Amino acid sequence: MADAKRWVAIGAMISVDWGAGDGVYILAADHDHVVAKLRTDYEYAFNAGEVARSECDILRAEVERLRKDAELEGVIQRAASELPDGWEIRVSIERDAGVVELIDPHGTVVDFPSDCARLCDEVSEAIDAARESSR
Repeated sequence: MADAKRWVAIGAMISVDWGAGDGVYILAADHDHVVAKLRTDYEYAFNAGEVARSECDILRAEVERLRKDAELEGVIQRAASELPDGWEIRVSIERDAGVVELIDPHGTVVDFPSDCARLCDEVSEAIDAARESSR
C-alpha cells in the first residue's frame, strides 16, 4: 500500500502525454522534485532486491546445511537399526578429515570398498558391507 501511495503522490505532481507516436512526455510542475522522488524510489526498489537476493543466498546455504545434517542423521539411524549383531561402525573426525572403520564381532577392523567423498555415503557403504559379510 505504501508503494501505491508513493506513485499516487508522484502522479499528482506530473501529467503524462502520449505524444504522436514518438515517445512519452512528462510535464511536471517541479521537475527536480519529481526526478529526485523517482530516483529515491528506484534506489529503494533496487536495494530491496539486493537485500532479498542476499537473504535468499543465506537461506539456500542454511537449507543445504540442514539437508546434509538430515542425511547424516538418516544414515546413523539406518546403522543403528540395520547393523548385524556385534558389528560396529566407528567414525573418527579431525580437522579436514574423517575416517569410517567397520569392526566385526571379533573386534577386527574390516576393509570395505569405498571411494566416497561424503562421510554419510561411506557410513552407508560400511553398513552394506557388514550386512553382506554377516550372511
